[in-house]
Amino acid sequence: AAHAAAEETAPQAADPPAAAAPNNHEEAEEQEATTRRRRPIPLYFLAHTDNGSVAMRDAFVESVRDAADAVELREVTQTALQTTQKHRYGPKGELILKALTENPEGSVVVVSDLDIRWFRPVADIVRAYAVDRDVDVVFQRDEDWTLAVNLGFIAMRCTPAVREFFRNVANMAQRFAAGGKLDARFNPVKGGDQKIVNAALRHPTRLPMLPHVRWGL
Repeated sequence: AAHAAAEETAPQAADPPAAAAPNNHEEAEEQEATTRRRRPIPLYFLAHTDNGSVAMRDAFVESVRDAADAVELREVTQTALQTTQKHRYGPKGELILKALTENPEGSVVVVSDLDIRWFRPVADIVRAYAVDRDVDVVFQRDEDWTLAVNLGFIAMRCTPAVREFFRNVANMAQRFAAGGKLDARFNPVKGGDQKIVNAALRHPTRLPMLPHVRWGL
């Protein structure tokens, strides 16, 4: 009986201490940030099929210095030649919207013109300027001495505001391109997509139909 009592009152082995409850929100944000840094950066470019454009396309691709796991080239082929400046805004706008639509929300994508040449890897630069900063769009500077932006190289975050911004820019550029009739009720900017973007960034109230985006150079 004493033996039985001893068995009944013997202390039970303690369970291992439970791990501290994680802060799910902070850990999820940190994990997502890590995933974004490790994910290859999609680099979109528009290529035409005429001989001159093919040569330019090949030179562009050959100049890329990043490994495939750092930058993922995404080529979009345009078979029809645009004979006017106005018609050229359509494919560029479609390319930008394609990049912003088919990638994960909040991720960063790059759209580049073919006349860009790479002399060193750019993935870390894009991450430093666009992924790790609290911005929606990072533009190429048009000139060293100005804050005007150039649309030849753009790093963009996939968000509803950025999509709406560039969708409206593309629509206005096609409707009121260089040489087109200006209607100030819809677009008080004479020129193409780059002029429209610069006007919107300098004087947001001038183009109230474009949503606010956080941008940098």
